[in-house]
Amino acid sequence: MAAADVLPMGPLSRALDVVTKGFGSAEAFLDKRARRCIATKSKWSSEAQSRYFRKPVEEDFEADGSRVLGTGCSGSVVVATQRSTGQECALKSYNKGVLSKSQLAMLKSEIDINVSTDHANITRLLYVYEDDETVNLLMELCTGKDLLHRLGQTRVFPEHIAKETTHQMLLAVDYLHKQGIVHRDIKLENWLYDSVSDYATLKLSDFGFSKRWDPEEDPWGLSGAAGSDPYMAPEVISGCYTEKCDMWSLGVTVYLLLSGEFPFHGATKSQISGKIMACDYNFPNAKWNHVSGHAKDFIRKLLVLNPSKRMSAAESLQHPWMQQLSDDSWTRQLSAEPLMLSDSFCRQTTSEYKAFMTQPKSKNLPVLLRTARRTRSAAQDCQVVKL
Repeated sequence: MAAADVLPMGPLSRALDVVTKGFGSAEAFLDKRARRCIATKSKWSSEAQSRYFRKPVEEDFEADGSRVLGTGCSGSVVVATQRSTGQECALKSYNKGVLSKSQLAMLKSEIDINVSTDHANITRLLYVYEDDETVNLLMELCTGKDLLHRLGQTRVFPEHIAKETTHQMLLAVDYLHKQGIVHRDIKLENWLYDSVSDYATLKLSDFGFSKRWDPEEDPWGLSGAAGSDPYMAPEVISGCYTEKCDMWSLGVTVYLLLSGEFPFHGATKSQISGKIMACDYNFPNAKWNHVSGHAKDFIRKLLVLNPSKRMSAAESLQHPWMQQLSDDSWTRQLSAEPLMLSDSFCRQTTSEYKAFMTQPKSKNLPVLLRTARRTRSAAQDCQVVKL
């Protein structure tokens, strides 16, 4: 190489030279890092360890690239079928050689946390396949798309459906917090329906930002920005927070379900952050005059600046809005016992019909049909009484 072709060594080149010293080349360094095992099985239960395989995923699963479920930092999430059983899963693949140190740490944390969870409202990590180049996560297949998609179909949720949806979300978050896990990225896109059914189960997904936190070992809380800007709690923006950050994000999510809008608006990130820090939001009559006082109070007690005064997941489950959910809630069909419908429920359903009928957009038809089908079925089997 001629002298003129030799580039001066800049900061990046010098750093790479230091990092790769002893490996011979940058390629050899990346190859060495890729071969390092990501999973820390020693911390897993014996049951979880039985779901880890140190071999190429192609040996046991066939991926269908035409069935794309979504996209993320790892690329496309596709459907994969287990060759021996025919079981379908959602496959996420990561190339270890191109992930940064922080990305590798997030992936390791996601695996360690997700493999330890077992709850009906949390997506299950079924198998982990790791070879020299890739880590492959095979997740429980959820075919009903995410909460953002369903909200986009209807613009807003009728209150009784929003209430049931919130209940399912609270069950998942309460479980995580009792396990010492903070999700840190609660948002519409991370809630998946397990099927396209009207009665599908809602499941929390994507544990990339999740952290374990023990207040006794670390009383100062967590640090570092995590999550999505419109859902971010004020203390996360400030830089020191606890599991209560998830409850703020859940409050934003519930506000979205009932109004179709974020509570904190702004043309820029700084404007949104400013309103979050001031807790500057309201309930405009045009969108909220049909929503109950209990629902608004529920949101007010989640969107609280002081985390110590914010409801926990366990406290939220005891809120009057949640207590109105009976054990034989008709929205989930959990009981075959006759359902008792109050006059107030019937008036609420009628007002919801009128509200939807005044909206010209045809995409509201699916929720109208679902509500009509549910109400008709319930009315045929239930006695209407005054409560």
